[in-house]
Amino acid sequence: MKTHVNTWQGEDFEEQGDQPEWTVLKARCEPYEPMTVPMQAKMLTSGTDVQHNRLAVSVFGWGPGEESWLIYHIEIIGDPMHPDVWEQHDQLIYRPWKHASGVDLRICSAGVDAADGNTTQAVRNYCRFRGPVVFALIGQAQPNKPIIGIPTKQDVTWEGQRIDGGVEIWPVGSSTGKSTIYNRLNINELGPGRIHHYIGIDDEYFHQLTAEKIVTRFVKGYPVREWHNVRGNRRNESLDTAVYAYAAAIRAGVSYANFNTMLTGQPKSRPKPRPEPKKQSGWLSGAGFGVNKGFL
Repeated sequence: MKTHVNTWQGEDFEEQGDQPEWTVLKARCEPYEPMTVPMQAKMLTSGTDVQHNRLAVSVFGWGPGEESWLIYHIEIIGDPMHPDVWEQHDQLIYRPWKHASGVDLRICSAGVDAADGNTTQAVRNYCRFRGPVVFALIGQAQPNKPIIGIPTKQDVTWEGQRIDGGVEIWPVGSSTGKSTIYNRLNINELGPGRIHHYIGIDDEYFHQLTAEKIVTRFVKGYPVREWHNVRGNRRNESLDTAVYAYAAAIRAGVSYANFNTMLTGQPKSRPKPRPEPKKQSGWLSGAGFGVNKGFL
């Protein structure tokens, strides 16, 4: 059937069973409160999708086996070119989140989308002094890319030398991430890989989460699997933010974290990082590029 549709009809073939049913996901929501962290989740990450008039942010909690819980999803309305939008983002990223054990958890890794050409510089400016917690990312649509790759330094001196402590861009394999998220959304049993959602999330969140689907087409005789929007123009921010939050978790070491001891010694507060600027030679001396090499 796939060969017939691709070769003889000249149309893309939609894979069956790759797209979760949003009504099933909504019916499976669980009775835990938003903005509170269930007992099993002991690591917090976030993903932010940047649009021309808003930020979409999802906060996820992580447990053993990369089991995850949506903790909060919000849209911050406003122009990302204006600082007040990012101030609201700061308030979300750096706030304490109440864990079921009674301690406060903090987001340890927060990915922000820098792919939109109109807002790329604004994202870079925002992320530059907020490392290592906040980092800029860009999605890679090619198949088989890792969830998160090796970052590249973007800030350079007038001599073309990369500035130590400048902003970095982390590549994210969006196709791999979406496939992983969709596979996990189809897990019904509790345990590794399961994605949990809280009761009260509106239908639009699940519409966006299931907005895309894999199609296969032939390019020069070879099958190519691509992600296409189901209806062409349906919003997909909550799918993107889920992928970014997962990439942030991989970056933070969720795959090898010791969740048995993770809550030990949690700080009562963590102020917004303000790295000391590192002096540069030449005319950039004193420009204020920060250095913050520690992580977790």
